[in-house]
Amino acid sequence: MTSGDLSSVLNILRSLYKRTRTLEDFADGVVFREGRRAALLQPSDTHSFKSFVRGVFVCSDEELQDVPSCNQVDFSDGSMGSTSMKGFVMSLQRSSKVHHAVLVEQAFGSNLRGKDALQFFTQMLTGSVVQHGKKTYRQCRGIPQGSVVSSLLCCLCYGHMENVLFRDITKNKGCLMRLVDDFLLITPDRNHAQTFLRVLLAGVPQYGVVANPQKVVVNFQGSEGGGAFPDIRVLPPHCLFPWCGLLLDTRSLDVCKDYSSYAGLSLRYSLTLGSAHSAGQQMRRKLMSILRIKCHPLFLDLKTNSLESAYKNIYKLVLLQACRFHVCVQSLPFAQTVAKNPTYFQQMIWDMAHYANALIRRSNTGLVLGDGAQKGSVQYEAVELLFCLAFLRVLSKHRPVYKDLLPRLHKWKRRLERLLGDLRLARVRQAANPRALLDFLAMQM
Repeated sequence: MTSGDLSSVLNILRSLYKRTRTLEDFADGVVFREGRRAALLQPSDTHSFKSFVRGVFVCSDEELQDVPSCNQVDFSDGSMGSTSMKGFVMSLQRSSKVHHAVLVEQAFGSNLRGKDALQFFTQMLTGSVVQHGKKTYRQCRGIPQGSVVSSLLCCLCYGHMENVLFRDITKNKGCLMRLVDDFLLITPDRNHAQTFLRVLLAGVPQYGVVANPQKVVVNFQGSEGGGAFPDIRVLPPHCLFPWCGLLLDTRSLDVCKDYSSYAGLSLRYSLTLGSAHSAGQQMRRKLMSILRIKCHPLFLDLKTNSLESAYKNIYKLVLLQACRFHVCVQSLPFAQTVAKNPTYFQQMIWDMAHYANALIRRSNTGLVLGDGAQKGSVQYEAVELLFCLAFLRVLSKHRPVYKDLLPRLHKWKRRLERLLGDLRLARVRQAANPRALLDFLAMQM
């Protein structure tokens, strides 16, 4: 279910709940049903395929069915708006889309009554048992960890608290964000920030909220930061503010990744290759897959970040990818070395550069980033040069292993430097400044 689907279902549930007096009455009158119904298959020469019509239904008793917003929620593909087999066929016939086709019904559905869901959550919250040593305890406070719905329940609880207590904090300016139970308040109003901090540190007993001062970070001086709560970490007004693996520039609001979690860790134990006879192919697939995950639009979007910050994010991302490349090379079987096939590994680096270029442009749809005419803000050649510099920095420390690959990278680097203009070349070199790589010094390979 997508976020839009979930939002529609929640709106219906809210309207239903307003018509009931207790949670038990509400649970008795609602049924959740999810399923898929039909598919249209046509000959392969038409290259046509209609996916299953999917639907999520919220049904209630007769009294609740009169609520105007209690409608069937339909999440079908394209223009197919029916959620029954008959309606699916009729809509296809009206649109004249059925020609030499086979219509297949493969019904799938599941029902869950509201009272069964309520019983499950009640048992989960009141029946959690924890064993410590030889003693057994029943958890009486908080949400049990480890369940697939633990985060959902926590979000529902804290979301209600935000609507009740912090509705006015971001009314004029500012932004309040939360990842499960990690809050982040960005506001130009210090009074709002101090109020928010004071409420959380005092605790909210009705919601079970107790803040740990040692995990609280602020970038302003106040009575809470220096007197009553000395354990709070106070950062300078202009800093890279940490939150959930991210670093936010408090002046420009640029976003970058926090690499401090890699300190002291060895990348070697986080990467494994498959069978020995195809280890090179496994290495390529693994690195391309990791690159796709790490090239998150949050770090590459020029609507969120400045151009300088985006360049630095790309370089650090590629530098870590070069470290992974070296770790994978170390894990190759004895007979499969870089010296025996340097062209293959050179092509692997080029493919990663081209893939990263595609991901960067996908993250900036609508913006002119660059083409063969050297126009735009992030040229293909600039990203490729960032790859060259990052891989040369890592692989040059292991010259005996890469003695046949390094000359090719240097040649590639010189060609790209000639293609880029002075301004763009200076921007690339600024992003690759060694002074900005302190996070990588404590990393082990």
